[in-house]
Amino acid sequence: MRQDVEALHQLARIAIQGFADEDTLTRAASIIRRATGVAEAMVVYAENADFLVSTDAGNGAAIEFTQTALWIVQRQIMELGGPVAFNLIGHRVEDFTTACNDEEREFLALSMPTSEGASEMCILREIQEHKGRATILRFMESATPSLTIILERFLTASRSRRYGEKLSALANAAQLLAQSDDLQTALANLATAIAGSTATDYVSIDVYDADSGRFVLRALNQSRFAGLSVTQAWIDSLDPDRPDPRNLEVMRSRQPYLSPDVQNDEREPEAVRRYFEATLIRSVATFPVLFQDEFLGTVAFVYYAPHTFPPEEISFLQGFVAQAATALKALQMHNELQRHAQELRRSADEYIATTNLTGDIIARLDKHGNWTFLNDAACQFYGKPREELLGTDSTALLHPEDIEVTAQIIRETRARKAPAKGFVNRQLTPTGTRVVEWNGYPLFDDKGQYAGVQITGRDISERRQMEDALRQSEERYRLIAENTSDLIWIVDLGLNYTYMSPAITRMRGYTAEEIMGASIAETMTPASLEAARKTLAEELAMERMENKDTSRSRKLELEMYCKDGSTIWTEMNMKFLRDADGNPIAIQGVTRDISERKRMEEERERLHAELELRAITDGLTGLYNHAHFYQRLTEELERSKRYKRRFAVLMMDVDNFKYYNDSRGHQAGDDALRLLADCIRTGTRRSDLSFRYGGDEFAAILLNAASPRAQQIANRINKRVSARLKEMDDPAAGWLDLSTGIACFPDDGATADELVKAADTALYDAKRVARPCDAMQWEQAIDPLTTPTEAPDEKQPAVLSAATTPRQR
Repeated sequence: MRQDVEALHQLARIAIQGFADEDTLTRAASIIRRATGVAEAMVVYAENADFLVSTDAGNGAAIEFTQTALWIVQRQIMELGGPVAFNLIGHRVEDFTTACNDEEREFLALSMPTSEGASEMCILREIQEHKGRATILRFMESATPSLTIILERFLTASRSRRYGEKLSALANAAQLLAQSDDLQTALANLATAIAGSTATDYVSIDVYDADSGRFVLRALNQSRFAGLSVTQAWIDSLDPDRPDPRNLEVMRSRQPYLSPDVQNDEREPEAVRRYFEATLIRSVATFPVLFQDEFLGTVAFVYYAPHTFPPEEISFLQGFVAQAATALKALQMHNELQRHAQELRRSADEYIATTNLTGDIIARLDKHGNWTFLNDAACQFYGKPREELLGTDSTALLHPEDIEVTAQIIRETRARKAPAKGFVNRQLTPTGTRVVEWNGYPLFDDKGQYAGVQITGRDISERRQMEDALRQSEERYRLIAENTSDLIWIVDLGLNYTYMSPAITRMRGYTAEEIMGASIAETMTPASLEAARKTLAEELAMERMENKDTSRSRKLELEMYCKDGSTIWTEMNMKFLRDADGNPIAIQGVTRDISERKRMEEERERLHAELELRAITDGLTGLYNHAHFYQRLTEELERSKRYKRRFAVLMMDVDNFKYYNDSRGHQAGDDALRLLADCIRTGTRRSDLSFRYGGDEFAAILLNAASPRAQQIANRINKRVSARLKEMDDPAAGWLDLSTGIACFPDDGATADELVKAADTALYDAKRVARPCDAMQWEQAIDPLTTPTEAPDEKQPAVLSAATTPRQR
């Protein structure tokens, strides 16, 4: 009985110590074997898909079980609801019965109820002189809690080691590049940005999960069609079990899949073609999303208008897909980190809780470095009783490579008579080499002579492993930062650069060293600098608000200087870096060159403005056209009514233009119309509006003009016409003239139709009082040897107002 109690105490001490390696499991198996008197004790656990065994068979040969045999034993324990007994014949397990049965069996198996599941077991191989099975079961019932804790800790540490390096390596990259915790939302934002930059109607991103071998997510850009049933149907059509043939072909070939006429593309299933026909989609181009040859999914560019996808456009779209690959990889890395971070924290919390149970190592060394005192935690750490350690050389448990460094630290502590805090060395323990962080305090006797050192230590092996993993993470993140085409940077709150990735050389010609320490004010144009400072002021103001969003970010478009003196347009995504209390300490950002996108936007704006101007301008004369005349007339009527202002409408017609055009030809007629239009344009004020009403008819809207002012302007136009026609080396031009009718608001009409009608009436009255010309006179006029009976400069301009009749004139 005493032997059993001692064995249980040994298992409990192992459980409290918190070591998590295979040697600990073997040590536990050895304690169980000796306590139960069996020939062999096996601790069985599962890692990934395989069973693993830590065994102690004393001086005998260990029994090997196949994976199938262990699986059958596990199943029998579950089916019988408790410990089982069985025989092993060859590699087969047979003759199962409950452990409570007295039938003779060679093996006894019990389940260890860990949180991982039912895979953990303890298997005992009995011998003829073993204790009674009931006695063994009672002992194992008492030992199960300690053994379960040992297994739990081992499995937690094993799992943490498997994930630790990968998780910590991704931490920094995910923090910088991921802009949303929700992958669907982040991809929708990315698709929206790509659609806006490429003038694509739809951008669809399908995400491929390599672990499951399926397309698992589809994101669509925000558009005016968002929320419609056909749009949702496209998102819902992603079936992980029945992938699109288009996606499968792109994944296989790693090449774009182009469908200029997708409605009639025989490669598409009938239902898909009908869908595109119903939604009026004409062309689709699907590109593979590749990150260092890893297939992440596809990006589809969807158009309502037909697209032939020439090589230059394919190259253009592939550039955006490459950016999508970088962003998607960063988001996936970030989400994977989030999924496992909780598990890593739980493992760390369990480890810390176990360490707190034992307390820190407290010990004392004499001036020769021999142990003079060790607390219980120290004895447990070194795995030896206190009596065995006292008086022995402490360096015997110190890693040989750390002996001289540690001795030097103690000598410095003695010389300075001051504590040495936070020094680290490696200690040799039964569970392997452990890393310990020490604080040392020098001791002196009554005469001031050095007497030794008091030390306290804490096992930081797991923390050191995490730090090493984080250091590797930084190195890998630096590799990403140095090879990505985007520029990654950090500035302090004074807007001075403290970090700059090497992409600065490709983007702006500087080296990272040249830009470090410089102010952001030296790198951007004045207008952009003002925008950046304004944004920073706004963000700092938001920091004073309650319930502020500490994860927020800002996006700006800024013009930056290059080393050669040129400038580029960039898009910057920025957010605060914060201290442990959440206060901003720096600004971290990612910059992308958008000069080409800016150029395309400006070109689109220029073309749009040009098209708008063409829509309202007469192509021959350059004056506004007939449609724009009525639009501006309606606007001016409303404005004049609101502010009680006057304005005038001039309707003008070219006299004898048909004779001139028929005799001299249409080209000469067009030249004459352009000349008259120029006279009208220069004869009116800058605030007035001139129009070609149609054919040889013109119109003008004179703002803030009553009848007298309108008469003056009309006369000025006629004088310019007469002077310009006189300059022409053509006698026939002398018969051309301009008759004008004037109508004023509000005297002659209150609506557009009334004003135009009044001006037309005045125009026709003016034409009647103008000098008539018959065919014979025209024949004489066009004869180069004949002079008109009345010279052009002697004619009087024909101008009538709606308020004036020919008789009154």
